Amino acid sequence: MEHLSEELIDIWLRMSGVLRNNRLISSMTFNEIFVCNILYQQKKASTSLLTATEICQKMKLLKSQMNKVLNSLEKNEIIRRVRSEKDKRKVYLELIDDNLHFYLDEHERVLSMLSQLIECLGVDKVKQVISLMTEVTDTMETILDQNG
Repeated sequence: MEHLSEELIDIWLRMSGVLRNNRLISSMTFNEIFVCNILYQQKKASTSLLTATEICQKMKLLKSQMNKVLNSLEKNEIIRRVRSEKDKRKVYLELIDDNLHFYLDEHERVLSMLSQLIECLGVDKVKQVISLMTEVTDTMETILDQNG
């Protein structure tokens, strides 16, 4: 079992290194892309705006880390904070349409690379990978919650 654990660590670190060191996402940090993706998916689904706290929970980030990311995105005019009219204590986040292209350019570039990956591995294998990665992620979240 220890040998398998070591192999998991090795492949996890290798994959993380490939993704981060080759900067799949060039002009924005990983966390900035993550926030934009959450806000973009929310916008596409036409669901209600999200608060920083809700995004924090989705990303499993500390509030201090989230504030740094949000301040950077706000400074670069990619997002804006919108105070609730009903509850002045609530502040929602939204993407700024005029600058949405900064995120969408990165998103399209990554989608193009993932399309190449699908071509190399085949649809069936990619579906298996998605299923396994989902199961692994869900299981790790459960383990971390239990050991919290």
